Amino acid sequence: MRYAPEHKTQTRDRIVQNAARKLRAEGLSSPGVASVMKASGLTVGGFYKHFRSKDELLADAIAQAFSDSEKVYLSLQNVSREDRWKKIVRLYLSREHCDRPDTGCPVAALAPEIARVKFGVKKRISGLMKERMERWVEFMPGRTAAERERNFFVIFSAMAGAVSIARILTEPADRQRVLASVRDHLLHSFCFVFASFGLQQYSYGTCENAKMSSQMVKSVRFVRNETYERTVMKLTGRTILITGGSGGIGLAFALRFLELGNEVIVTGLRQAVLDQVKAKHAKLHTIQSDVSDPDQIAALATRLKAEFPKLDVLMNNAGIMLHKNLKAPAADLTALTAELNVNVAGVIQMISAFSDVLTANKGTVINTSSLFAFVPMPSAPIYSATKAAIHSYTQSLRFQLEETGVEVIELMPPGVKTDLTAQLPEGDGISLITTDELVKLSFASLKSGALEIRPGKSNQLAFLRRLAPDFINRQLWKASKKLVPLQVG
Repeated sequence: MRYAPEHKTQTRDRIVQNAARKLRAEGLSSPGVASVMKASGLTVGGFYKHFRSKDELLADAIAQAFSDSEKVYLSLQNVSREDRWKKIVRLYLSREHCDRPDTGCPVAALAPEIARVKFGVKKRISGLMKERMERWVEFMPGRTAAERERNFFVIFSAMAGAVSIARILTEPADRQRVLASVRDHLLHSFCFVFASFGLQQYSYGTCENAKMSSQMVKSVRFVRNETYERTVMKLTGRTILITGGSGGIGLAFALRFLELGNEVIVTGLRQAVLDQVKAKHAKLHTIQSDVSDPDQIAALATRLKAEFPKLDVLMNNAGIMLHKNLKAPAADLTALTAELNVNVAGVIQMISAFSDVLTANKGTVINTSSLFAFVPMPSAPIYSATKAAIHSYTQSLRFQLEETGVEVIELMPPGVKTDLTAQLPEGDGISLITTDELVKLSFASLKSGALEIRPGKSNQLAFLRRLAPDFINRQLWKASKKLVPLQVG
């Protein structure tokens, strides 16, 4: 039987279309060639008449999936530029799109799997992603091309992540809550009103439908008219004090600062450990001091202001983490709040004690909080609360010190392999990085001028806690529940 010349092309297109649907619905590893050919009304034997390899079909199918989903957005060409991105947000974060992965965006359905395919396939898909960006950037919110491109990455990443998370959830109400939360957040965050005040221009996020009149703009007030210019933190030639510097994160930062040609002083609680550190790293200055004791903090400040008058960096790193059982009254109420004395009071008192020398030297404060400032670890409830408190305190401190020239930076590490986390089992939703990895990521952020440093999973959790806070909190509870001690207190 002779077929028309276009028959082979039409058959190939049918196979690709069916593969595109099945891949999005079942994942890259699930539908085999036999399944795709059967859905196309063909036998396995005919596969190689149309494709040189399975990878060719895979690349073509994903490209078809991009094309299918793009047709929906191309239908919005007549919608005004300022409204088109909002329409896309509503369509992408709709219940219909979430419930039909087989016809939806391949990024939301397949992104983690695409990241693991062969380079040639990934390269082609990367090109398709860039093409989408170039088309969408034209109508993204923003004044400049660079701003619109940045907003594309934020908006598209948030939408794809939200749909992926919503599809994990089994309850329709939970799915809808994720989709609606991200949709509303995006629509309310990217409407911009620009107003000029003297030499300084500011941008304000407004709710989607808000119309700020000129009278409303004029009513906006600032406590100060001055503008404060900040520079990227200088990483050499500094005199640096690090609390909790005899091991773990503190020592890792101390050694890196030392390598860069800084004078570094570390404090710790145990003299024997400090002696070992000094024996191994002779250039480090080591001092025994307890940050939970106000008298020792005062004595430390008096000593260092005399011995190191150029002190211009204070890194508050000392901290303790205790897993607690809160189900009944504690036998020792004083011990119950020990973490507050070190993790919160110690930080506040250290900053107060050294504020004059830091101001005189136009210095830098680095407060170490944690990813648990965003999402608590329920087995360590007081520790998590202290880190949330430091996060809040650091933000207020930054505002109060901006006129003084003192820079305030917050380091928010993920789980790090130290004595502090020795009880945390890896796996089950908990992963730990090394201190070397933390230092590498953190110094890259310091060099870029970041004031809030969220290495690794800290940044992911900061984002995810907005998308699905209940889900993320529940996952951490499942992972840490076994760490709750049997004894109360």
